[in-house]
Parts: sequence; structure tokens; C-alpha cells
Amino acid sequence: MGGVCEAQHCRVARTCAELNAELPGLPTGRYQIDPDGPGGTDPFDAWCDMTTDGGGWTLVQRTRWANAQSQVLRGTFAQWADTSVGEPDPGNAYRLAGIHWPELDARGGLMVVHRLRTTGGGSCAPLSYIATIASVEVDRPAQSASVTGLVQTVPIANGASLSTTDTGPDQVCANAPNFGVPWFYASCCSTCPTYQGAYWLDEPHPMVSYTTTPDFFGKTETQACGGQAVRASDNGGGYRGVDSMEMYLR
Repeated sequence: MGGVCEAQHCRVARTCAELNAELPGLPTGRYQIDPDGPGGTDPFDAWCDMTTDGGGWTLVQRTRWANAQSQVLRGTFAQWADTSVGEPDPGNAYRLAGIHWPELDARGGLMVVHRLRTTGGGSCAPLSYIATIASVEVDRPAQSASVTGLVQTVPIANGASLSTTDTGPDQVCANAPNFGVPWFYASCCSTCPTYQGAYWLDEPHPMVSYTTTPDFFGKTETQACGGQAVRASDNGGGYRGVDSMEMYLR
């Protein structure tokens, strides 16, 4: 649901940001968007964060603690670029086809939201980290994608170029046995949508290295978890397990 109207003509909003601007006050939820406008690809459902830092964020990827959920996102550049995987609603592993990502960053924002995993198997309140970018660029024939103009206070993306199982600057993070879901790896990751290596004894998990640093709202993992113990990596390497890791563009 939701659309924008101009000169008595209504259409599906291009992005969550446009929907948020045209219909302020909409709650966070699932809405139909049409990033390339009328006459292009068909509109599709997206998850829109309408509250964080003013709202208007479109979810592009979500990984989950359980490897059985997140492993469907691992693959080649073509799979990343051309195919949306899963449903965008909370609780699901999900990725929007990468070819749409450049259409969603008109305001130059990249946000990752971590819900840390507790030792009891639960999930903490969200921690939100925001970077400024110029754009996401996808060259489908060359099988490359990059973030340009990345400015961040914590390393939520570790370099400009996307790494997948068949292309990109860091094949260690993107390939078995480490099992990296495609992401912007230059020299492995501080934000790892999934990774195993020596960090987890059972299977790959989303993990992150910086949640003791205050997030966009000044909140740290201690506050987010309300006194619950955070699931630390098995090798004592300083990484935290993440129950749900989301990436948004605006």
C-alpha cells in the first residue's frame, strides 16, 4: 500500500524515501515501490524503515544468525545483481536484487542495523550505524559494484568494491569455508553478513567488531542488551554474534 499523487495522477512511489517525504507519518512496514518508475520493471514489495533518523530507508539485505536461513544469499555476482531472495518482512533472510540498489540511494545514505545475539539465544534492541555515500554503482556487464564517496565513523563497509563468490577484491571473505554473503569487502570485514573462519565452532554467523562504539543515537551494546550477556566469538577474537543484520539505503 502507499503511493504518491501529482496533478491528479497517482503512481507507486519510487523508493521508501519518496514515500516518506510525500506521506509523512507512515509507520515502518512493507510497502510497494517502483524504483525505475512506470514502464520499467514491475513494482515490488519492500521493507521501509520510516523512523530512524527521519525515516525513508529501504531494506536491501538482511542476514540471520541461523546459517540455514542466510546461506541462500551466498552466490555469484549474477545472482546478487539479478535475483531478489526471500521476503523483506522481519524474521526472514532477504536480499533485494543488486541491480536496484543504485536507484535507492538518492539521499546518499547507507545504514546497518544490528540486533546482537545474546548467550541465551535471544536478540538485543537494535544498534544503528549510518554512513554517508555518494552513490552505489553497478556495472552489470563488468560484474562489478562499488560504493563511491563513502564517509563513516565506524567501518560498516570495508572498502568500495563488492566481493562475491566469483568476483571482487576479497575472495577469502566471499568463499567457502568462510562463507561470506556478498558485501563490500576490501580486506575481509568488520561488518560480516556471515563469516566463520576460526570465530565460530558450529557454522557461519553474522558478526561485527565495533558495537562497543556508540551507534548513531549514542547507544552501546550494554544499553541495547539491557544487561543480558552478548554472544562473543568462540575464539575470543573480539567479534560479537548478530541475531539479525540489516542493510538499508536512502
